[in-house]
Amino acid sequence: MRPWAKISFALLLLARSGLAQGFVNMDFEDATVILAGSPDMIEASSALPGWTTYPGVVFYDTVSLGGALVALDDANAINGFIPIQGNYSVFLEGSTLYANTTASIGQTGTIPITAQSLTFFGNLSANILGQHFQVTFNGQNISYFAVGNGANGNGATYTIYGANIASYAGQTGQLLFTAPVQSESIIDNIQFSSSSVPEPSEFALTALGALLLGFRRWRNSF
Repeated sequence: MRPWAKISFALLLLARSGLAQGFVNMDFEDATVILAGSPDMIEASSALPGWTTYPGVVFYDTVSLGGALVALDDANAINGFIPIQGNYSVFLEGSTLYANTTASIGQTGTIPITAQSLTFFGNLSANILGQHFQVTFNGQNISYFAVGNGANGNGATYTIYGANIASYAGQTGQLLFTAPVQSESIIDNIQFSSSSVPEPSEFALTALGALLLGFRRWRNSF
Protein backbone atom coordinates (compact mmCIF):
# COMPACT_ATOMS: atom_id res chain seq x y z
CA MET A 1 0.00 0.00 0.00
CA ARG A 2 1.35 3.43 -0.93
CA PRO A 3 2.22 5.84 1.93
CA TRP A 4 -0.60 8.27 1.07
CA ALA A 5 -3.05 5.37 0.96
CA LYS A 6 -1.89 4.17 4.38
CA ILE A 7 -2.41 7.65 5.81
CA SER A 8 -5.88 7.93 4.26
CA PHE A 9 -6.82 4.49 5.60
CA ALA A 10 -5.60 5.39 9.09
CA LEU A 11 -7.56 8.65 9.03
CA LEU A 12 -10.67 6.77 7.94
CA LEU A 13 -10.34 4.32 10.83
CA LEU A 14 -9.78 7.19 13.24
CA ALA A 15 -12.86 9.00 11.97
CA ARG A 16 -14.95 5.87 12.27
CA SER A 17 -13.73 5.18 15.80
CA GLY A 18 -14.53 8.77 16.75
CA LEU A 19 -18.08 8.41 15.46
CA ALA A 20 -18.67 4.94 16.84
CA GLN A 21 -18.57 5.83 20.49
CA GLY A 22 -19.77 3.14 22.85
CA PHE A 23 -22.28 3.68 25.63
CA VAL A 24 -20.86 4.44 29.10
CA ASN A 25 -21.95 4.43 32.74
CA MET A 26 -24.84 2.06 32.09
CA ASP A 27 -24.84 0.83 35.69
CA PHE A 28 -24.72 4.42 37.06
CA GLU A 29 -21.74 3.65 39.28
CA ASP A 30 -19.60 6.50 37.89
CA ALA A 31 -21.63 9.09 39.79
CA THR A 32 -20.02 11.91 41.73
CA VAL A 33 -22.44 13.74 44.00
CA ILE A 34 -21.85 17.50 43.79
CA LEU A 35 -24.58 19.74 45.20
CA ALA A 36 -25.93 22.34 42.77
CA GLY A 37 -27.73 25.05 44.68
CA SER A 38 -29.97 23.04 46.97
CA PRO A 39 -29.59 20.06 49.33
CA ASP A 40 -31.37 17.70 46.95
CA MET A 41 -30.17 18.93 43.54
CA ILE A 42 -26.86 17.75 42.08
CA GLU A 43 -24.87 18.52 38.95
CA ALA A 44 -26.22 16.40 36.10
CA SER A 45 -22.88 15.94 34.34
CA SER A 46 -21.30 14.58 37.51
CA ALA A 47 -24.28 12.60 38.72
CA LEU A 48 -24.90 10.79 35.43
CA PRO A 49 -21.84 11.21 33.19
CA GLY A 50 -22.62 10.22 29.61
CA TRP A 51 -26.36 10.70 30.02
CA THR A 52 -28.72 13.53 29.13
CA THR A 53 -31.69 13.99 31.44
CA TYR A 54 -35.15 15.32 30.67
CA PRO A 55 -35.82 17.53 32.60
CA GLY A 56 -32.27 18.80 32.59
CA VAL A 57 -31.61 18.65 36.32
CA VAL A 58 -30.85 15.68 38.54
CA PHE A 59 -32.10 15.37 42.09
CA TYR A 60 -30.66 13.25 44.87
CA ASP A 61 -32.56 10.77 47.05
CA THR A 62 -35.80 12.73 46.86
CA VAL A 63 -39.35 12.80 45.50
CA SER A 64 -41.16 15.11 43.12
CA LEU A 65 -43.44 17.89 44.37
CA GLY A 66 -45.52 17.57 41.22
CA GLY A 67 -43.21 18.08 38.27
CA ALA A 68 -41.24 15.50 36.29
CA LEU A 69 -38.14 14.31 38.13
CA VAL A 70 -34.92 12.41 37.46
CA ALA A 71 -33.12 11.39 40.65
CA LEU A 72 -29.98 9.52 41.56
CA ASP A 73 -30.84 7.16 44.40
CA ASP A 74 -28.51 5.64 46.95
CA ALA A 75 -29.30 3.76 50.16
CA ASN A 76 -30.63 6.96 51.79
CA ALA A 77 -33.38 7.62 49.23
CA ILE A 78 -36.69 8.83 50.69
CA ASN A 79 -38.81 8.13 47.60
CA GLY A 80 -39.51 4.53 48.53
CA PHE A 81 -36.86 3.09 46.20
CA ILE A 82 -33.36 1.95 47.11
CA PRO A 83 -30.62 0.94 44.66
CA ILE A 84 -31.30 -2.37 42.98
CA GLN A 85 -27.68 -2.85 41.91
CA GLY A 86 -24.48 -1.40 43.36
CA ASN A 87 -24.45 2.00 45.05
CA TYR A 88 -26.74 3.93 42.71
CA SER A 89 -29.88 3.50 40.61
CA VAL A 90 -31.88 6.06 38.62
CA PHE A 91 -35.40 7.01 39.69
CA LEU A 92 -37.75 8.47 37.05
CA GLU A 93 -41.04 10.12 37.95
CA GLY A 94 -43.45 11.63 35.44
CA SER A 95 -45.21 14.84 36.48
CA THR A 96 -48.28 14.56 38.68
CA LEU A 97 -49.62 18.07 39.23
CA TYR A 98 -48.26 20.32 36.53
CA ALA A 99 -48.09 20.04 32.73
CA ASN A 100 -48.08 16.46 31.49
CA THR A 101 -44.33 15.91 31.35
CA THR A 102 -42.47 12.63 31.14
CA ALA A 103 -39.12 11.92 32.82
CA SER A 104 -36.31 10.45 30.72
CA ILE A 105 -32.62 9.70 30.54
CA GLY A 106 -30.92 9.24 27.19
CA GLN A 107 -27.48 8.54 25.81
CA THR A 108 -26.16 8.63 22.27
CA GLY A 109 -23.75 5.91 21.21
CA THR A 110 -23.21 2.98 18.88
CA ILE A 111 -24.83 -0.33 19.67
CA PRO A 112 -22.14 -3.06 19.47
CA ILE A 113 -22.10 -4.81 16.12
CA THR A 114 -22.44 -8.17 17.88
CA ALA A 115 -25.38 -7.14 20.07
CA GLN A 116 -28.44 -9.34 19.95
CA SER A 117 -30.22 -8.15 23.07
CA LEU A 118 -30.58 -5.37 25.61
CA THR A 119 -31.25 -6.15 29.25
CA PHE A 120 -31.86 -3.95 32.28
CA PHE A 121 -33.03 -4.23 35.88
CA GLY A 122 -36.06 -2.29 37.02
CA ASN A 123 -39.16 -1.72 39.07
CA LEU A 124 -41.49 -0.21 36.49
CA SER A 125 -45.01 1.14 36.73
CA ALA A 126 -47.75 2.21 34.34
CA ASN A 127 -50.03 5.20 34.91
CA ILE A 128 -53.80 5.24 35.29
CA LEU A 129 -54.14 5.62 31.53
CA GLY A 130 -52.31 2.35 30.96
CA GLN A 131 -49.21 4.04 29.55
CA HIS A 132 -46.11 1.98 30.28
CA PHE A 133 -42.43 2.71 30.79
CA GLN A 134 -40.87 3.17 27.36
CA VAL A 135 -37.53 2.26 25.81
CA THR A 136 -36.65 3.72 22.41
CA PHE A 137 -33.66 3.88 20.08
CA ASN A 138 -33.56 6.77 17.60
CA GLY A 139 -37.24 7.32 18.28
CA GLN A 140 -38.18 3.72 17.49
CA ASN A 141 -40.00 1.88 20.24
CA ILE A 142 -38.18 -1.18 21.60
CA SER A 143 -40.49 -3.88 22.91
CA TYR A 144 -39.20 -5.43 26.13
CA PHE A 145 -40.51 -8.11 28.44
CA ALA A 146 -39.73 -9.70 31.78
CA VAL A 147 -37.12 -12.45 31.58
CA GLY A 148 -36.44 -12.98 35.27
CA ASN A 149 -36.25 -11.36 38.68
CA GLY A 150 -33.79 -10.91 41.50
CA ALA A 151 -33.04 -9.37 44.88
CA ASN A 152 -30.05 -7.69 46.45
CA GLY A 153 -28.59 -7.75 49.93
CA ASN A 154 -30.48 -4.62 50.96
CA GLY A 155 -33.86 -6.26 50.46
CA ALA A 156 -34.67 -4.61 47.13
CA THR A 157 -36.36 -6.86 44.59
CA TYR A 158 -36.44 -6.15 40.88
CA THR A 159 -37.44 -7.54 37.52
CA ILE A 160 -34.94 -8.30 34.76
CA TYR A 161 -36.18 -7.07 31.39
CA GLY A 162 -34.91 -8.06 27.96
CA ALA A 163 -35.39 -6.86 24.40
CA ASN A 164 -34.24 -8.17 21.04
CA ILE A 165 -32.21 -5.43 19.32
CA ALA A 166 -30.29 -7.34 16.64
CA SER A 167 -31.82 -5.10 13.96
CA TYR A 168 -30.10 -2.07 15.53
CA ALA A 169 -26.62 -3.63 15.91
CA GLY A 170 -23.90 -1.31 14.63
CA GLN A 171 -26.20 1.71 14.47
CA THR A 172 -25.53 5.02 16.20
CA GLY A 173 -28.34 6.88 17.92
CA GLN A 174 -29.98 7.84 21.18
CA LEU A 175 -31.09 5.15 23.61
CA LEU A 176 -33.87 6.66 25.72
CA PHE A 177 -35.66 5.41 28.86
CA THR A 178 -38.90 7.23 29.69
CA ALA A 179 -41.38 7.15 32.58
CA PRO A 180 -44.83 8.37 31.49
CA VAL A 181 -46.76 11.04 33.36
CA GLN A 182 -48.08 10.04 36.78
CA SER A 183 -45.76 7.06 37.16
CA GLU A 184 -42.65 6.11 39.11
CA SER A 185 -39.92 3.71 38.00
CA ILE A 186 -36.35 2.86 38.94
CA ILE A 187 -33.79 1.29 36.58
CA ASP A 188 -30.23 -0.01 36.69
CA ASN A 189 -27.64 -2.31 35.11
CA ILE A 190 -28.33 -1.68 31.42
CA GLN A 191 -26.36 -4.09 29.24
CA PHE A 192 -25.93 -5.17 25.65
CA SER A 193 -25.38 -8.86 25.02
CA SER A 194 -24.38 -11.05 22.09
CA SER A 195 -26.93 -13.60 23.31
CA SER A 196 -30.55 -13.35 22.25
CA VAL A 197 -33.42 -13.31 24.72
CA PRO A 198 -36.36 -15.69 24.32
CA GLU A 199 -39.64 -14.34 23.02
CA PRO A 200 -42.46 -14.12 25.61
CA SER A 201 -44.24 -17.08 24.00
CA GLU A 202 -41.12 -19.23 24.36
CA PHE A 203 -40.78 -18.12 27.96
CA ALA A 204 -44.40 -19.04 28.69
CA LEU A 205 -43.99 -22.47 27.10
CA THR A 206 -40.84 -23.12 29.13
CA ALA A 207 -42.59 -22.12 32.35
CA LEU A 208 -45.60 -24.29 31.47
CA GLY A 209 -43.33 -27.25 30.75
CA ALA A 210 -41.59 -26.84 34.10
CA LEU A 211 -44.96 -26.63 35.85
CA LEU A 212 -46.27 -29.81 34.18
CA LEU A 213 -43.03 -31.66 34.97
CA GLY A 214 -43.29 -30.64 38.60
CA PHE A 215 -46.94 -31.73 38.77
CA ARG A 216 -46.10 -35.13 37.27
CA ARG A 217 -43.30 -35.67 39.79
CA TRP A 218 -45.63 -34.63 42.64
CA ARG A 219 -48.36 -37.03 41.48
CA ASN A 220 -45.92 -39.91 41.07
CA SER A 221 -44.68 -39.41 44.62
CA PHE A 222 -48.00 -40.72 45.99
